[in-house]
Amino acid sequence: MRSRDIGLALLCGMLAPVTAARAASPEWELRGSASQGYDSNPLQLPDGNRTAGFTQLGLGSTFSIEATRRIGFFASADVRHRLHYSDLSDADTTRGIAETGMGLVLFERGERRLSAAVRGSYLVSRSTFVDPATGEVYVVSDPNFSASIPDRFDVDTAAVHLDLRLRVSRDLLLMLDSRYEQEDFVNDYGDVPSMESLDDTAVVVRPGARWQVSDRVRLDISAEWSNRRYRSLSALDESANLVGGTRREYRHTAARASVRIDPTERWSVAFGLGGVDRKDLYAGYYDSLGANGFLSVGWSPIARTRLQAHVSKTAYTYDRATLDNDPEGVLRGSDYLRASLVAERDLGDHMTAFVEGGTSRSDNPDILFAYRSNWGQTGLRFKL
Repeated sequence: MRSRDIGLALLCGMLAPVTAARAASPEWELRGSASQGYDSNPLQLPDGNRTAGFTQLGLGSTFSIEATRRIGFFASADVRHRLHYSDLSDADTTRGIAETGMGLVLFERGERRLSAAVRGSYLVSRSTFVDPATGEVYVVSDPNFSASIPDRFDVDTAAVHLDLRLRVSRDLLLMLDSRYEQEDFVNDYGDVPSMESLDDTAVVVRPGARWQVSDRVRLDISAEWSNRRYRSLSALDESANLVGGTRREYRHTAARASVRIDPTERWSVAFGLGGVDRKDLYAGYYDSLGANGFLSVGWSPIARTRLQAHVSKTAYTYDRATLDNDPEGVLRGSDYLRASLVAERDLGDHMTAFVEGGTSRSDNPDILFAYRSNWGQTGLRFKL
């Protein structure tokens, strides 16, 4: 089955018990946002000389109902669309996700409690694949053929999740999240020579723990294992040549630790470090190591007003993959830095005004993927 069929079946099937439990008192929330902004480099071009304003709209809702003390049902949906002005419509993006599921208390005795959530999700992502050298729609070409492929990375993702929570004591929570997902790329461009489908399936398992060290200090640690297998995309040998009849497959192993500190009621600080090891399971051509870290600081100087600063950095290095697949060439790799500052002011119980500014920078040995971008936006969010 394709992911679209699986997603619809999951959502319809799991919404049935929600409808059946209407006799209970449901909780429902509607939220939305609208903002105007400016981006100095929306297409992430190396020269960064194409700027644009944009409008961003978001809408979402959440529904939950408690059928019994041990069983509850929930559903949610969110969609966000960014629309750019002038001639930069190729930078427009749309992303939407719908989820539905049920939560159960499997065991409870004193402070100990084991609960589970089973849910299905369906994610839709739409964008335009542009050439990082020119900012125009990407074109595949050879001496005898050429074709534009704007929808190359448009994808629908259906997933089934199982999340377990074990409350060992008042201060210690153990977690185990898992999912099975299918990515279905909308246009495989099967009529374009040398193009292969990017459709894939993945299994992800993430164990973790949360320790409330004190009333103001919390520690979170987690690990992750995943296996992603492509349905048609060919594997690569040591020289980056396609291996016919063998599908590409990656395995990821990751770890992360973060700390949150609330020194006072008005201040909060969070920071963390993580790493990921990716294995290309055929010949190791795309083996890579990644490291990331973040720092976030929040401050509420007066009632109903909040400031949030965030900075993160991610770096990737490759063992074998080179630019232009030249065995003697420069190895691939990248460093990505992002920083932002957000100010929020509540305008009553249902409306919040916000102003956000930020910068992002990608340093890459391939000049086509090195860019700098600054942005800012201001708008309103509501919640009913």
